[in-house]
Amino acid sequence: MYRNGRPEDQCFLPEEKLFLRFQVVSDDGKVDVSQIKFYGQSVNREKYSKPYYILFPNFFHWGYGYLHVREIPDDIRGGDGIPIKFKVEHEPLEENYSHSSIYPYKSGKQYNPSRGRKIKLEYRTKMREKIRILKNPD
Repeated sequence: MYRNGRPEDQCFLPEEKLFLRFQVVSDDGKVDVSQIKFYGQSVNREKYSKPYYILFPNFFHWGYGYLHVREIPDDIRGGDGIPIKFKVEHEPLEENYSHSSIYPYKSGKQYNPSRGRKIKLEYRTKMREKIRILKNPD
């Protein structure tokens, strides 16, 4: 689980699972959209993690689940019609080597609009449809 000097590994296979934690499940039994970040969604990658590691060190009462890398939405367009692509990036922490984040890109650059509620909601809604819950919050 610890980094121990290991380098970043940006090679993600489409079938690799990404584990994420959440506090709220909607009435329909899916992760609530409020729990999904448009920019910098924190995940742990399966290649270096077990699913429940996402709860360490202080989130044991939260729920957790996963989606595959290939399921990250890639068909969202801004109001100007330019596609927004999402990419997972390995960002290891000293105490969590598997830590990664999902970022939006527009025209090849990281994109974090101050506005764009419709785009953010579309992304969050598509993400929640792909997340499989492994444990509900306590």
